Amino acid sequence: MQGGSIALSHLSDVLAYMGMNMIGLQVKLGRLKEFMADGKITFPIYNDMLMLQAKRLVEF
Repeated sequence: MQGGSIALSHLSDVLAYMGMNMIGLQVKLGRLKEFMADGKITFPIYNDMLMLQAKRLVEF
């Protein structure tokens, strides 16, 4: 999980430096396989965060 988070942070920095518009909320889903059943996320906090990110993307 750490490597992906660091890479995402670095990519965000590079894109911001290039003048790209960025959505501030970056959802990081650790141990996702543990929270999957029948192709759906079963962890309510992950679902809430993904819904919030989707809402902000639509508003963007």
